[in-house]
Amino acid sequence: MPPHVAWFFGRTAVRRFLAHHVVGAPGTYRMVRTTANGQPAVAVYSRGQDGTYQPHAVQVITMTARAISRIVSFNDAGLFPAFGLPTSLPAAAC
Repeated sequence: MPPHVAWFFGRTAVRRFLAHHVVGAPGTYRMVRTTANGQPAVAVYSRGQDGTYQPHAVQVITMTARAISRIVSFNDAGLFPAFGLPTSLPAAAC
């Protein structure tokens, strides 16, 4: 994850990292499916103080026949227009 290289082996290690460093309270993030160079990807939006969701990262997912084998996260909100993605998402309905 730029600018830090991280490598995890196995589901347990990935879960531990996500639980301690990424996953927040419910509703903190919203994801929108997209593609990047023909690969599955998600656009990640993070909830701002006003409740709207702002661009955070584009994550490109590499799949094998059994599971996800790699996720590359481009933490650059400036990429969203290149993917035709909205520059914000409305606050979630309660």
